[in-house]
Amino acid sequence: MALSKERKQELVASYKEMIDRNRDLILTSYSGLTVNQLEELRGKIREIDGEFHVVKNTLVKIAFEEKELSFPEDALDGTTAIGFTSGDVSALAKALMELSKEVDTFSVKYAMVDSVLYDASKVRQLSDLPPMEVVQARLLSMLTTPATKIAGTISASARQLVTVFSAYAEKEGAAA
Repeated sequence: MALSKERKQELVASYKEMIDRNRDLILTSYSGLTVNQLEELRGKIREIDGEFHVVKNTLVKIAFEEKELSFPEDALDGTTAIGFTSGDVSALAKALMELSKEVDTFSVKYAMVDSVLYDASKVRQLSDLPPMEVVQARLLSMLTTPATKIAGTISASARQLVTVFSAYAEKEGAAA
């Protein structure tokens, strides 16, 4: 059944809104997925504050052009579904790559992360990154470690000075 011109305009507007709401997106080929697998994937992606939508290639291409996003010609070949997120893109990539390992016909095509285009191999590398919270904790640990060492060194030096003064005072007191 053909879509009316109004419905097509609504879909293009909807795709543009999703692009505006989410700064990162991953294009996939969803062929071979059952409805249950698709719903399970959507549930996982919702848990990480993302969205996963099946799109019409010709209409999403119009939305991409209007939003000045450029993808290779083959990006919209075959079936296309897009994972969107404004949160942790590595978690989205991990969810999609896990499913691609389980279902041979499901695959990741490309990703747009902070306006940079990545192919499927880069998305695989992205999926291997730890979650954002872990990265932030590691960074914080790295930043606080030098301050802790400096404080330890300063307090050790102060203790040594006190010990030297104390020993000198005892020596002077014994000599008097």
